[in-house]
Amino acid sequence: AGETLWNQLLELSDLIVCPYDINLFIASYSAVASEAIANATPLVAPHGTTLHGLLHEFGMPGTVFTESTVDSVLKAVTTALDTFDSLATQAKRASQIWEETRGSSRLVDAMVSWYQY
Repeated sequence: AGETLWNQLLELSDLIVCPYDINLFIASYSAVASEAIANATPLVAPHGTTLHGLLHEFGMPGTVFTESTVDSVLKAVTTALDTFDSLATQAKRASQIWEETRGSSRLVDAMVSWYQY
């Protein structure tokens, strides 16, 4: 998706599900998961992966599935929906922490510091 469409999709998303294969994402990065955290959107992610680590780092604004099966992903989605209000609150906090630690202002500060002598 282009930037405009991507931003529209994020704006419309109440829950982002990353039904990635656990074995393939043990050490893989997901821009989608990062966008979920940055934009205060609860996330469903695979257990034991970098995405799970991201959730843990930012206060668990989501749920995880333990097997790469439809049933396991569905169970995690159901749990997310059943606890949505709490996850939404956690996701809001996570996005604030994201902005403080990894947000665009942090990038600009780092870039400016490279050029200050």
